[in-house]
Amino acid sequence: MIFGMDTIERRLNGLSEKLRANALAEGAQAGGEVIARSARARAPRLSGRLAEKGVIAEIVERAGTKGVAGVGLTKAEFYGLIVEKGSKFARAKPFLRPAFDEQKDAAVREVERKLREVVMREVRR
Repeated sequence: MIFGMDTIERRLNGLSEKLRANALAEGAQAGGEVIARSARARAPRLSGRLAEKGVIAEIVERAGTKGVAGVGLTKAEFYGLIVEKGSKFARAKPFLRPAFDEQKDAAVREVERKLREVVMREVRR
């Protein structure tokens, strides 16, 4: 069964606050991963560490009506910000922002897909 976001929203609201927060967080994580994968693919590859381990998507907020994932760099790969923005000594080689711009619609679709999946799993329990 495929249903729209209005149905998803109604079914989400029927879940307990904890389940709703978990569902929203899972959806946000899934959408963040779409952008993170694109950023990893775009990251410059001198050593390969930035592409392999430097770009992450993680849950930054989990609340009853909100799930937020952030896509960014690990602390160990902080130099990725210099690569992204450039410096006095090196020109910028953006990979995070272009990944977001290119994949934001796909990320939203993935959030919707994941929410449907999670809601159906919870409704069947």
